[in-house]
Amino acid sequence: MIADLHCHSYCSDGELAPADVVARAVARGVRLLALTDHDNTDGVAEAQAAASAAGIDFVAGVEISCRWEGHDIHIVGLRVDPDSPVLVAGLAGQHEARRERGRQIAARLARAGAAGCWERACQLAGTDRPGRPHFARAIVEAGQARDIEHAFNRFLKQGQVAYVPTPWASIEDAVGWIRGAGGVAVVAHPSRYKLTRSKLKRLLVQFAAAGGQALEVQLPRQQPNQVQSLMLMGNQLGLAGSVASDFHGGHMPWAELGAAGELLPGIRPVWELF
Repeated sequence: MIADLHCHSYCSDGELAPADVVARAVARGVRLLALTDHDNTDGVAEAQAAASAAGIDFVAGVEISCRWEGHDIHIVGLRVDPDSPVLVAGLAGQHEARRERGRQIAARLARAGAAGCWERACQLAGTDRPGRPHFARAIVEAGQARDIEHAFNRFLKQGQVAYVPTPWASIEDAVGWIRGAGGVAVVAHPSRYKLTRSKLKRLLVQFAAAGGQALEVQLPRQQPNQVQSLMLMGNQLGLAGSVASDFHGGHMPWAELGAAGELLPGIRPVWELF
């Protein structure tokens, strides 16, 4: 079975409407899909209806931004209740943090010669809490970068002039909101954080102690040794494994829906927890 349990619509920083994400997933052979927009569940109802009409299994999801030991870490919630009071209250705080970070990013970009990015980023996001990919697209449109990757490397990634750390939720908070909403908590793309093996193990130990249940072990462009290492750590800590594309749109062809393929044997599939 091809599953994709991490993707985005234009309800956060993706390009497509939730129903269009579902249609694209179906065309790519995905049979189990989760929509996991950043810090909101606004697209879940539309995606659920589209998935039901298309005859594929759908999981309501969210991706929560966290701060851990100086790193931005993302925790995916799968099979959450979007109307859960604990989740709704937690995400409201995230929205204000994202809005304030956006204002600070825009101010730094203006000082660096890329003025007007706040207005355009908000237009692209359809909200006053744009994410870094929205700013990256605004920077490209303004002629300040060749493409999205260049915009991040020049302005937005950690260490660059417009990078702004945000007081995101703690690991414990995010897991608590997800579990309080009846969901399964999953560490998103752990190999991307550029942590040493010992530091990643410490993150996963803390995550599991907080009630976390799984980690993404398989994503596009991941090396086989990375997959095997994550499976080993997951099994050692009793964590299930998830498979994900982190799809945002056609501008990132390496992260196409379903591109991670089928979950390899060797770790308990996260959907068994559903």
